[in-house]
Amino acid sequence: MRKKTNDYDDGYRYSDTPQARYDKTHTTYIGLRIEEEADADILKALEGKPKQTEIKKLVRLGMGKIRYEEKRAKEKQLQTTGKTL
Repeated sequence: MRKKTNDYDDGYRYSDTPQARYDKTHTTYIGLRIEEEADADILKALEGKPKQTEIKKLVRLGMGKIRYEEKRAKEKQLQTTGKTL
């Protein structure tokens, strides 16, 4: 714990807490700036929902779609060459 520097300073620093140590070793911070006019549709979709949860859900859905499309492309390529999975 650090020393008090004035009467208003209680010596508390977030960086000294167990939560801060956990965050530093186990999490990554991602900031996201969304323009109100250009991205109004995104803001409307997130309205009233927990934003972090909803964004992670949508990213995971997008990743699944990409994986599905990659699998379909590979299957199509194998069909044209006569091979099987």
